[in-house]
Amino acid sequence: MNKLLLIPIFATILLSGCTMNPTSTTTSTTTTTSTLSMITIYCVNVNCSPAQIELGAGTLAQGCYRNQNDCLATQSTSAPAPQATVTIQNFAFSPNNLTVNIGNTVAWTNLDSVTHTIVSDSGNELNSGSIAQGQSFSHTFAKAGVYSYHCGIHPSMKATITVQ
Repeated sequence: MNKLLLIPIFATILLSGCTMNPTSTTTSTTTTTSTLSMITIYCVNVNCSPAQIELGAGTLAQGCYRNQNDCLATQSTSAPAPQATVTIQNFAFSPNNLTVNIGNTVAWTNLDSVTHTIVSDSGNELNSGSIAQGQSFSHTFAKAGVYSYHCGIHPSMKATITVQ
């Protein structure tokens, strides 16, 4: 007795963010199942780490590559390097006072083992959301001014950026 088995031909996602976009789906009648080949891909949104996915008919999703060097090259050119950096360490911003030019990007990196935030003292110019240990937040300053900010979780942590 033959059974009708519908087999869509596309990739199965095994790691969030690493996908193949199906170019078509096909169904067939068969009494056996087939095993798809596994391939390794690298996706920018997971820091170009290798991921195994099932090979099927389709194209790789945007930001995913079959070659890690291609992925890394795209990742390194996707965001401009900051002109200034602020380290979050020992419950303090360093430097505590920073001067940058209009159009400059400042990157904050959290080296503490606890989560911090970057929040403007007034207005809404800065609002990083949670920055976990080892993570960064960047902001490009478009207008001149003095921007005082603090950690929304630890309000005693304060600093100032002057944009000229």
